[in-house]
Order: sequence, then C-alpha cells, then structure tokens
Amino acid sequence: ALFGISAAATSTAALTLAAHASGASRITARRLERLAAMIAAIEFLASAALDRHWERANLAAPLKETPTATAYRAGYKGLGIAVPLLVHGVSVATGRRSRRASMFAAAATLIGGYFLRSVIVHAGRDSARRPEDYFQVTAAD
Repeated sequence: ALFGISAAATSTAALTLAAHASGASRITARRLERLAAMIAAIEFLASAALDRHWERANLAAPLKETPTATAYRAGYKGLGIAVPLLVHGVSVATGRRSRRASMFAAAATLIGGYFLRSVIVHAGRDSARRPEDYFQVTAAD
C-alpha cells in the first residue's frame, strides 16, 4: 500500500513540475496543490501505521541501522513527506500560492520517493541476512 501511495505522490509531483514548466492555469496548479496535500497526509498516516506494524512484528531492525535509518527518517519521512505536507498544507490553508515553494515541495516528494524505494530494497537485503527476521515472518504462517 505504501508504494502505491508513494507512486500517487510522486506522479502528482511530476505533474506539478510539468504544469509549472508548461505555464498551466492557476486552477490546475491549485488543484494539484490540494491533491498533493491530501496525498502527503495519507502517506504520512500510512507510513506511521506501517512503522507500528513493523515494530510490533519485530521487523523494524533493518530500518534502525545506519545509514538506512538516516535515509528513511531524514530522506523519506522528513524530505519526502514532512516538507511537502508542510508546504502544500500551508498553501491550501492560507490560499497563498508560491510557484517556487510548490516546485520545491514537488522536487522533495520525488527525492523522498526515491529514498523510500531505496530504503526498502536495502532494508530487505539486510533483513535477508538476518535469520531471526526470516523466522519471525514464517512463524506466523
């Protein structure tokens, strides 16, 4: 589910950048801004729920080891979710629109999406090297 939500966030970010580059109408930019804010909020909630699930299932260890932990927290959660949520949220709440801020938030979303995918691949690789993680997952079956 998280990859799907992240895909929606990154595709909205790409559309936002394309809209700004092509000189799209203000209404288009405003709609993309609202969509980006909603998706960022959903992604924030979904990632928090998934973190809790991984913690309860004792599968969070690879995400707590450096450098993966730094990339996950600062790259994905900070730059990829919190920054866009703040920028888009302020824009939607105040009705003020800044092309530069919107483009920055879109770029941060794209970078954060990369961090998510990279972190999950690396954490999965690290988890595969930990027999206790394998036995934890298969014990439920």
